[in-house]
Amino acid sequence: MNALSIIRAEQSAKIYIEPILQDWAIDRTPVWGWQFWNTYYAGVHTVVTVGVMLTLLLFRFYFELRPRKPDRSGTNSSRQSRHITNYKFARNLFLITTTIASLGYVFIPVMPPRLVPLCNDQGGCDTSVHKFTDTIGMWGSLLWNWKDVKETANPYAAFPSVHTLWSCFVAVIWLEVLQIRRPYRYIILLYPMLTIFCIIITANHFIFDALGAIVLLTMVWGTLAFCRRFASRRSTVSAAAGLGPLYSSVSCDNSSNEDSENDQVIRMALIKNEHTSGLRHEFP
Repeated sequence: MNALSIIRAEQSAKIYIEPILQDWAIDRTPVWGWQFWNTYYAGVHTVVTVGVMLTLLLFRFYFELRPRKPDRSGTNSSRQSRHITNYKFARNLFLITTTIASLGYVFIPVMPPRLVPLCNDQGGCDTSVHKFTDTIGMWGSLLWNWKDVKETANPYAAFPSVHTLWSCFVAVIWLEVLQIRRPYRYIILLYPMLTIFCIIITANHFIFDALGAIVLLTMVWGTLAFCRRFASRRSTVSAAAGLGPLYSSVSCDNSSNEDSENDQVIRMALIKNEHTSGLRHEFP
């Protein structure tokens, strides 16, 4: 089983602490506390992610419908362009990572820790070392239990952890796209940390599942950011060279057609430099 392979890998890496962490939490958490964590696991990641995406979408519609009135420095126009393109970047990041994660559930099915010791049609019936407690089955949640979703939920959709993926996605959007100012900038980091803690103590994911989600998000985010910057630079250089929008459509996330304020400054400097060079050539 893939779950046992993950356990052996974590044991080799000395990070197999899931049973210890869950036992520690069980000894110190009352019933209502487990109902809170189970409810957190059931719905918080979906509600927060949808809320962030809707916020970006509303900003995009607002600035698309709002008439552009750039000032002398072009700051207002740049701000409007940034808000319009933010949603495109976030949308592509979300869709690509979620699609790859869904393919992982199909081709790499992984049993969550709570099913490892169960001897039923879904469990692994391994009670020798791996003793996990199904907290939702034991104490329930405020929203639902396993009987409510048994026919529709995929019990082996564990790697990578979509809870970790979406919570880290929200943190990336908060830090890099929305660019919230201090002191509230780094508070969002508590959200993925609480989510990872939740999925482990409720025995729904391994640490390896969370690490896989972080690696996936980092790779896709880095690729999209590189493509957007590369396409923006090529568009700026081509415009300065008199080529027009030849390369303006080359973009990995379709969001680089709008120049930022820095790109506009670079473009004007290149045009001025080219004009000055032409004058010196014509009148030596």
